[in-house]
Amino acid sequence: MALIDRHHCVNLRAGRMHGLTSQDDLAALFENLAGHRNRATLALYFHGGLNSRDDGLARCNHMLPWLMEAGAYPVFFAWESAYGEVIGNQLAATLGEPLFHTLYAHYLGFARNKIRGANVRGEAADPGLRQTMLAAIDGTIETEAALTPDERRRLYSIKRREASQFETALLNDPALRRHCAERLGNHADDWGRHSLNEALRQPGGNKGPTRIDPLAVLAMLAIEVLTRVFSRFATGRDHGMRATIFEELAHALMAGKFLSGPFALMKHQIDQAFAANASEFGGSAFLERLRQLQAAGHRPRILLIGHSAGAIYVCRFIEAARNLLPDQRVDVVLLTPGVSFRRFAATLDTGMQAIGNFRSYALDERTEELDPLDANPMVRALYPRSTLYFASGVLEYDSASEDAGDLPLLGMQRYFNRQAIYNDPAITKVRDYLAQRPDRQVWIARDGEFGEIGHAAIEDNPLMRRHLARIVSCGFDA
Repeated sequence: MALIDRHHCVNLRAGRMHGLTSQDDLAALFENLAGHRNRATLALYFHGGLNSRDDGLARCNHMLPWLMEAGAYPVFFAWESAYGEVIGNQLAATLGEPLFHTLYAHYLGFARNKIRGANVRGEAADPGLRQTMLAAIDGTIETEAALTPDERRRLYSIKRREASQFETALLNDPALRRHCAERLGNHADDWGRHSLNEALRQPGGNKGPTRIDPLAVLAMLAIEVLTRVFSRFATGRDHGMRATIFEELAHALMAGKFLSGPFALMKHQIDQAFAANASEFGGSAFLERLRQLQAAGHRPRILLIGHSAGAIYVCRFIEAARNLLPDQRVDVVLLTPGVSFRRFAATLDTGMQAIGNFRSYALDERTEELDPLDANPMVRALYPRSTLYFASGVLEYDSASEDAGDLPLLGMQRYFNRQAIYNDPAITKVRDYLAQRPDRQVWIARDGEFGEIGHAAIEDNPLMRRHLARIVSCGFDA
């Protein structure tokens, strides 16, 4: 793969200038910008998270020619966040673990039996609705049936008798006992909140055989997972049965720690890019060069484009720019933004006046549900939801937060459609901001004008490129 022109790339690793970018390279970039025919519009592009260096550079190479043709001077922030490989390996290990599969099957069986045996609606069972909900669990349709809040609470409450029966089924499963013993032997330190390693340790040390049954400890943990899964359904904060089971089970078995940990580090490194030392940290160094350019009399229009987790970078850029360039206004385009409402609301608190025009392009709720995290059939069977669902339910997981397993993200329409459920001040603030102009939000339908489109390569969609090119050349009102 040909390397991107250094005049159009800021290469960062852990927030620091790296590889293609040194202070001399940055100076040359701004010197080239000052004399370039497209110097009037500086378009900064931040790719999504969890990308390797080559992935980021490949995306830059694809986008450079048509952004130049549209009249922009593009600069691509190729921020190396290759934790995607770490997360991908952990996901594969989780999906390949027999214990996970066996527990997962128990949860699905419980859910099916609960729906088959319950009065789904009122005092009389609704066979059609019941079959729709069973089909949703089994994956033949993609969405859960719509229920009123009272119906959800009634249907998804876990009775003591049901929990006891579920526990008994686990304790009497010989395959589960075998997988539990194997996992305890191989991964004794990976059990999370209910560490089997600790549970099996005798009060007086490790003398003599233990009297605690590992499967009994696992069964207690499994009841907690069951409660969390169905509590999310009862409150309307589920991601569908299969996805919700996956999310809660993964975190209970500590697989979630190895999925969310790299993502948290990635966000820390975004902050680090704007640390005070502009001789080392790329975001701060870029802003200092931009300040010098403005002091020399050149004030280009700045357009920030952020895809997925790149939206977090855009937020951080706006906040940092407010300190160094207090009079600078920026236009913003977010593509399937993977930034939380809370994070974006904080940016509005500190930098709303710096945002001139704003637009978010994201998949509508139905299209989001149908956009798979992975094309692998095994992944789709266990986790049939999208990249942003995975970010909301797994990567952004914080067990201490009321949003654990369902962190509201700006690029997901469900958090706009369900205002009775999602109504905290940060969400309300963002909704109000976006509602001030109807063109600030574009929801893309699967069968609409954009045609086939998904999260991963949204910039490759021909109509999306035309939208972005028009914003570059003619502005947001064209």
